Amino acid sequence: MPEIFALDFEGTTRDGVWEFGLVQLAQKGIMNPLTEFCAIPAETSFFLKRSQKSMQPINDGKPFQEYFQLFKSLRKRGVFAAHHSQVELSLLRNTWPSPGFVPNFSKEIIPFHGLSWGPCIDTFVLCRRYFPQFKTHTLRDAIESLTLGDEMLALAHKMCPSGRCTFHCALFDAIGCALLLRHLLISIPLTIQQAMDHSFSRDHLQVRQQGSLF
Repeated sequence: MPEIFALDFEGTTRDGVWEFGLVQLAQKGIMNPLTEFCAIPAETSFFLKRSQKSMQPINDGKPFQEYFQLFKSLRKRGVFAAHHSQVELSLLRNTWPSPGFVPNFSKEIIPFHGLSWGPCIDTFVLCRRYFPQFKTHTLRDAIESLTLGDEMLALAHKMCPSGRCTFHCALFDAIGCALLLRHLLISIPLTIQQAMDHSFSRDHLQVRQQGSLF
């Protein structure tokens, strides 16, 4: 079975990624945290410093484009998971259209290798499907509805940089995604294959299948 890497980006397709966070969801638990702040254009830095709703620190890190080998190596090993995965996939594709030749890890798609950053497990879609009674399916509300907040904070205090234990910080959100996915896999229960398949609507899956034939 593929390895699972929950990830979150803070950024836009216009300005790029200025922060990323990821953790691995494994049988041993949530592990191998990694987060970095990335260099961004001067005009974006000016906007972030003036924006009251932004909590992104500004520093002189490497541009996100220089992390291609990291994300390519993770994609070769497994699949990504995200809350609203189309946002993360669009940021990946906007930076690097393809990871190169990688396994797709989906039995529904032929051939068994491709050039895509997906398939990606989407915890927002899964929560909306299996927990329609939730007030909303935002990451914050899903975590609260499943009473995972205390565990999320405990992990965050061990893994996140100082001052980054709050929503809309990349590693914090990645930890939340991993906790949601672990809960879904155990409580529904779901296999990893089902989690991948059920992260798409039937129409979207059909388009993906047809597209792989050409």
